[in-house]
Amino acid sequence: MSATSALLTETYQGHSPPQTVWEEAASLFSSHYGTWGPLAEHNYGSFAKTGRRVRMSAAKLRDQCWPEKAQENVFVRALVGGAAVGHVFASRWSYRGRTVCWISQLVVHSDFRERRIASTLLAGLRRPSDDAFGICSSHPAAITAAARALGVRYQGLDFTAAKAHAAAVMQSAPIRYVHNASPSGRLFDPTAVEGSFCCANVGFWVDHDEPLRALNRLSAEWKFGSLPEGHEFLLFLTFVDSF
Repeated sequence: MSATSALLTETYQGHSPPQTVWEEAASLFSSHYGTWGPLAEHNYGSFAKTGRRVRMSAAKLRDQCWPEKAQENVFVRALVGGAAVGHVFASRWSYRGRTVCWISQLVVHSDFRERRIASTLLAGLRRPSDDAFGICSSHPAAITAAARALGVRYQGLDFTAAKAHAAAVMQSAPIRYVHNASPSGRLFDPTAVEGSFCCANVGFWVDHDEPLRALNRLSAEWKFGSLPEGHEFLLFLTFVDSF
């Protein structure tokens, strides 16, 4: 793969991608998402040894990221020289008459990071009919890329909507891990882990070393606080005055 080749995007919206695409997406995730953290084996078993790659089969990926009860599912992938270098999954559903768009997975090939590929993938998702947007991720770059793609200045992020609505919206989600997660941090609970502010307890014990290295580069402006084990940062935005 040449990093200088043209970047192309391919979108599957409403209809499921073919099996070969699912397999390529699962391979990209398994090779470039991350590794298990120090508490993973205790929570999951011997397959989740510390430092081992987090892997996912095509069948499990479909089950997690293409929920049947969603109003609509979307998959966008980035291609360079015909090879997949990144992808994003999202689902839409209705919450109290409002349309929610939630990112369920975002992955970029490790050799192609810091090239705005994540922003390109995310920018193609938003529609004028979307009333709210959410994403949980352990990586600060995914959070900042999502804000940038939505046209929101990171420095001006407002957490009012997250505090008021994130818990109920997540509870309504057709995406299983989002439905089972709970907002966490001092924004939601003054007794939460010191240093945490806006995150979610997703029970996903991935290693945080790489995200924390990225966080160190953003520390002066980072608004979401620290990240406890098993948690992910939570970005939730609304685009209507009354939600």
